[in-house]
Amino acid sequence: MAEKPTTCLHQVNSGIQDVLKGYETLKERAEPAIAGIVDDLDAMHRRHAAEIGARLVAYGENADDATLRGTFNQALTTVRDWVGDMGEDALSFIRTGEQRMLDVYDAALAAWEAHDAPKDREIVVAQADELRGRVETLPKA
Repeated sequence: MAEKPTTCLHQVNSGIQDVLKGYETLKERAEPAIAGIVDDLDAMHRRHAAEIGARLVAYGENADDATLRGTFNQALTTVRDWVGDMGEDALSFIRTGEQRMLDVYDAALAAWEAHDAPKDREIVVAQADELRGRVETLPKA
């Protein structure tokens, strides 16, 4: 079923906000071996959130799409730190979270009519492609 562009933008924005919540905690706890990767991914997601948020505001929408999943991501990151380390072993955790974000992008794009707001759709496609490229280049844990 086709969704309005704003619905799809909110879907992506919610996913990004959830990932950023997890990265807030991860940045505090990441070991030096992965700190650069964490900082890089966090910066990319912040840039993506700003782009999507600007598009939502242009439609007169509220861009505050935080969800309970974001709080869960923060808690999960903290628990993972308590029971393990946040070094190279955390890469599989990061990869899984980023794959979930790709799933959010893919679902939003699948529900989006290609002819409806094509410039906004191009932004979402470009973000998904960038993330996909970053995931493919993550070091293997």
